[in-house]
Amino acid sequence: MTSITVEFFASPGEVVALIGSAVEKHGLLVVSFQGQPFNVEVVSLDRFLESKITKDNLNRFYLGMTTPELEASSQGEFCDKNPSMMVLDIGKLTDKWLKQSTFQVWSDDEKTLKVARSIAREIKKQTKAGVGVLNPTTGDTGYNRVKRFTEEAKKLYLKGIKILPVAGGVEFLLDAPKP
Repeated sequence: MTSITVEFFASPGEVVALIGSAVEKHGLLVVSFQGQPFNVEVVSLDRFLESKITKDNLNRFYLGMTTPELEASSQGEFCDKNPSMMVLDIGKLTDKWLKQSTFQVWSDDEKTLKVARSIAREIKKQTKAGVGVLNPTTGDTGYNRVKRFTEEAKKLYLKGIKILPVAGGVEFLLDAPKP
């Protein structure tokens, strides 16, 4: 099984525009995911492009090349029934913080992997690699060469918005020099 993952920081609007372009270019279907209560549904590109979709606790989407099997009672069952779906988590933005976005796929399907590689390349073209890492409790710092960010995310950071992972107690520094 091949895995492709890109972790990055971008405003929700940037992520939606970038992925919306890929959806249109590759003719992908978008499936919205809601965890509690569990619900998945195919959404139109127009609905996906509406910026409010990420404010309604809809921040996980699946992207696929074929119509997915929607009859599932859990995320695990949905993924088992649809093994070639690409996953997009859009990081939330508040007036205090921006959380990480992630694009990923685990698949053996060559068509899916070709599209996923194309989307990953586009994300990488529009982002810069490398962020500082700060443990605010201990003051320890480090550098992560893999995580990426857009210029808009950096502008938010410079305005005082904290850049945070999906989970965990570290903060990311978008103005840290490469070691």
